[in-house]
Amino acid sequence: MPFVLHCVLNAWAILLEIPCADYSSVKAPGEYRLELDTVVSGDSFPIRKDAYDNALLLTMRSFYGQRCGFDVNLGGGYAHPKCHMEAAGYKNSLPLEDYGGASNSIVANHSLLLLIANQFEPDRSYTNCALNDLHYLLGRNCLGISWVTQLGSRPLQHPHHRPSVADNIVAPWPGLLSNGPNTDPADPITKALPRQAPMRMYVDDERAYSSNEPIISCNAPLVFILATLHTQ
Repeated sequence: MPFVLHCVLNAWAILLEIPCADYSSVKAPGEYRLELDTVVSGDSFPIRKDAYDNALLLTMRSFYGQRCGFDVNLGGGYAHPKCHMEAAGYKNSLPLEDYGGASNSIVANHSLLLLIANQFEPDRSYTNCALNDLHYLLGRNCLGISWVTQLGSRPLQHPHHRPSVADNIVAPWPGLLSNGPNTDPADPITKALPRQAPMRMYVDDERAYSSNEPIISCNAPLVFILATLHTQ
């Protein structure tokens, strides 16, 4: 039987704004239900430390289930053979259609999700796929370039990064992951590239914000990936 949380709600508040219930003072774990003075009763919901674990696990498994370069079997009949193999010559997890804006962010976030999934259900194929994506970012790609500044034998040199441009130091700031190949660029520099294989739609130019900007959605997952792998 769920605990009942009673709430007095002004009727006008329902019309004028979305009401927000604050459960931060509720410390006892259990199943709860919210009842309003309008005799409206909601469904029960859990309050406990692991309340979101199952949702997170299902989400991680769904992303894993959509990977392409190897056979996938989630159990219960949810399985598919390796696919998009014509695009997986460098063993990264990107299908051709994912080389649009911030393709390196997509790769990095694939790795992040796989490493989280591995915490719930340890599976060497998760970490192998994550490592393959990391290797792609650090130079195992058709351009032979590391998309992280000052890392690897051939890192990018001219990111779209104002501090790197303005500091009168030849080398860019270290440790910046650029947003990478972009088949639908907005800046004139990347747009000027001839149409070619998606992975080649990149230019190391400080003006090329569509393919060479170290955006936060690239660098945040990279920090997570490297920190997680460092502990293993």
